[in-house]
Amino acid sequence: MNETSKTVTNDITGNLKTLLIVDGIPIVAIMLSAYYLPETPRTVVWTLSFLVMGIGCVRNALSCRRVHCVFTGPWFLLAALASLLHGTGLVDFGGPRGWELIGNIGLWGAFAVWVFSEAIFGKYFAKSESESHV
Repeated sequence: MNETSKTVTNDITGNLKTLLIVDGIPIVAIMLSAYYLPETPRTVVWTLSFLVMGIGCVRNALSCRRVHCVFTGPWFLLAALASLLHGTGLVDFGGPRGWELIGNIGLWGAFAVWVFSEAIFGKYFAKSESESHV
């Protein structure tokens, strides 16, 4: 198996079941809880959802070097931190509209980062010479 097929095999975004678990369920949870949950449970749902997506992307970036995951992993982890800080009242991101701000920047921003990063750099970062000899 060549490097390209090995990379694609390790890419969790290529497996629909894994993609739905790592991204689909958290996105649906964020969207539903935005309207139907009070502040404290929403804080938990959003923080955990962004955390799951962030960890999934970081894992994917490390295993297959997927370009957008290199950027969206930290993006989602920052959104998790913003959700936690806003929900606990430690930082106010715009009062009641703070959730809308975090959600839009967290989700739509990640989508934009995905599209633009892969348009600029391609789908995968190439392995360096030292990594390909391992």
